[in-house]
Amino acid sequence: MRVFFPYAGVLALVTTTTLAHADEGGPTVELSGFIDSSLSYTFTPEETRDANGLLIGLDQLELDFDVAVGAGLELRADLQFFPASGDISFDGIVEQAFARYAICESEFFVRVGKWNAPIGFEVIDPTGLWQWSYGLLFSLATPANLTGLAFGWAGETTQAQIWVSNGWDEPATYKRASLGGRIQQALGDAGTVGVSATYGALAEADPMLMLDLDLALAFGAFKLGAQLNYGSQGDATSIGALLAMNYAFTDAFSLTLRGDYLDREITAGAYKGASATLAGLLNLTKGFDLIAEVRADFPDGEDTSVLGALELLASF
Repeated sequence: MRVFFPYAGVLALVTTTTLAHADEGGPTVELSGFIDSSLSYTFTPEETRDANGLLIGLDQLELDFDVAVGAGLELRADLQFFPASGDISFDGIVEQAFARYAICESEFFVRVGKWNAPIGFEVIDPTGLWQWSYGLLFSLATPANLTGLAFGWAGETTQAQIWVSNGWDEPATYKRASLGGRIQQALGDAGTVGVSATYGALAEADPMLMLDLDLALAFGAFKLGAQLNYGSQGDATSIGALLAMNYAFTDAFSLTLRGDYLDREITAGAYKGASATLAGLLNLTKGFDLIAEVRADFPDGEDTSVLGALELLASF
């Protein structure tokens, strides 16, 4: 309840403000969000299993506010909370908070604040995933969020942006400025291909370089996602790959098979191994999905770990 009341207060304030401005031709607010709950169990090995083996929790609550102010100005604020994690931080509560201005209402834009890193195939919110868990590249080899200033172009088929930001997933840290950018091209109606890069922190003796290539394709009921990732910092390197396939048997049910590999020597996220995931997604009703997943992790030189999960995801 302590968590709910602040969110409820924000919701009431935004709703009241929206209604007050609607008659005046002022800002319009779009509200969306989700509640994500899951049950998971680690089958093996016993020595690394949670004391109870079974974990049941409210994984995430999120409310998203998209405010169109007018004349090309958009404000975005995504508020989230992870009750099951037991860890609370102000930066963790604010997933995104940025202002985006379309310069002279053209395709050129400037964005300032905190936003989801536009890197890789997988996205940060569960509403954009085919399965419950994240792959190795999303978890260990790419940033989830960036805080800084970006300038770019958003055309119908081509998008490009460059940015200067704090370090990966860092709200504000002294001498941590980094550079980054992305180019994305639509492949007709079939999908998109994107290339992303980051370099920094610039003040470090050995800035880290990351290069990433992602591909998303759709052919009727069949969808495919792929990603290649490379990183280097001093003498340490990182290389990984992901391949995900999804097939929709009906409008309400699909199966996903995902495999990925990562050999990362870089201290931040060091890991060597692979994983394989099989997941089924069933839409129970509008905005309400059931996801079942079985995942096996194969860390180099260690025992295989197998995990099963059931997820209920309600969104609006």
